[in-house]
Amino acid sequence: MIIPDYVERHAKLCPEKRALIFEGRQCTYLQLQERVYRLANGLIRLGLKEGDRVAVLAENCFEYLEIYAGVAKAGGVVAPLNYRLLPGDIAHLINYVRTGFLILGAGFIPMINSIRGEIKQVRHFIALEETAEGMIGYDRLIAGSPAVNPQIRRKMEDLFCLLFTGGTTGLPKAAMLTHRNLYNVALSFIVETTLAAGDVHLVFTPLFHTAGMWPLLMNLMLGNTQVVLRSVDVDSVVEAIDQWKITYSMWMSSIIGLILNHPGVAGKKKDLSSLRLISTGGAPLPTVLVKRLIDAFDCTVTTGGGQTETGIFCSMKYNDHMDTHPERMASAGLPIITNMQFKIVDENDAEVPAGVVGEVLVRGDSVMTGYWDMPGETAESMRGGWQHTGDLCKVDEKGFLYYVDRKKDMIKSGGENVYSKEVEEVLYAHPDVLEAAVIGVPDEKWGEKVKAALVLREGKKTTEKDAIEFCKSRLAGFKCPKSIAFINALPKTAMGKIDKPALRRQMP
Repeated sequence: MIIPDYVERHAKLCPEKRALIFEGRQCTYLQLQERVYRLANGLIRLGLKEGDRVAVLAENCFEYLEIYAGVAKAGGVVAPLNYRLLPGDIAHLINYVRTGFLILGAGFIPMINSIRGEIKQVRHFIALEETAEGMIGYDRLIAGSPAVNPQIRRKMEDLFCLLFTGGTTGLPKAAMLTHRNLYNVALSFIVETTLAAGDVHLVFTPLFHTAGMWPLLMNLMLGNTQVVLRSVDVDSVVEAIDQWKITYSMWMSSIIGLILNHPGVAGKKKDLSSLRLISTGGAPLPTVLVKRLIDAFDCTVTTGGGQTETGIFCSMKYNDHMDTHPERMASAGLPIITNMQFKIVDENDAEVPAGVVGEVLVRGDSVMTGYWDMPGETAESMRGGWQHTGDLCKVDEKGFLYYVDRKKDMIKSGGENVYSKEVEEVLYAHPDVLEAAVIGVPDEKWGEKVKAALVLREGKKTTEKDAIEFCKSRLAGFKCPKSIAFINALPKTAMGKIDKPALRRQMP
């Protein structure tokens, strides 16, 4: 079964079940199928051919799930765009995937109009909510197309989407992901996390990104009800859990502290008892936050290792180790069982023993087929049949994986390797620290020195000296920050990850 087949499956098995809730709108699985068919037929009528790309520029919205399914049902390939990019970058990506179709949210009409001269390949602009001159109204396209199966046959090995990488070291590359890739990612989550049919899913991470799309698709496969929020808003997250009796959600590590400090959570002013399962991702979660999370919600909390190019390849339930093996709370878990493998290698791609830091390589059914239109980058990244992730990790004697740093974030100070995660873990343990990030800055004597940026909890006034002394009591001297900047907020990517390139640019 390819991805859109699951819409048809649940339209038949549970036609009146709510499939989607977004702000003031809802639809059943039967209604979702009708809209998916109408979109697919509308795109085909506009000239979409099998394999054609359809770019999407929109915030989370009611239509996003049916766009994923409808484009695939028409035989197309979805290319969702990061709406936080600059207009010039958006134009570059649209041209890079060579699309003749762009579906866009009404709020992005002025931006797209400003770059129309740069995206001349786009033949059809399809606008959500409202339209503009030279654009097709999405609702009119839906209403004017038949709700019948277009009977386009696609295979599991066909492309489902092009997902763009983070682009923190340049413009993003597009990872080519097939229906089989996404099926295996979904199956991995379902098996490893105990996600089940009947769960009510809350998604607020951007749906152009894997951390939003993966949970969306796996809950579609299970026929679950999905509550979609437009953006990451902590008040709305807490309110939605209470109102819709949410049982499952994926939370990026950077938002967990904000949720835990929300009055509805910390003050127990909302009924959040329905929540039984939380998946965490985006970056390794400081142990202190894991314990607070489990205590606050009294539910299962899982973590895992993965990236856009690989899907999830290891996983762990924090609850299983909190009391018996607390040291494993810093781990991303063991290899998953759904045909995925990883290994840790040195600079020559030779496997290293347990305890030694190296790059983690991954292979298996979830791994992309390559980067769109970049054969050289694909060959380099996937050399030897293994995806080179760029993540520095180690495994213990039992096979548990531990993230140490990104290769590009490792700090070289006086010939010693300093891994930013280790220093950040210590800083997060400081009672006055809300968020922490560690980077390397140039130093004439040592090459690089460690610098920390801290966001303090409300009302706290920790000094630079105090924070450095706190680190010295827990770390070797060369690992300790030599200077600390106190800032109001850390720069974040669209996924809520700390944006270290941006942080480096703003640090003196």
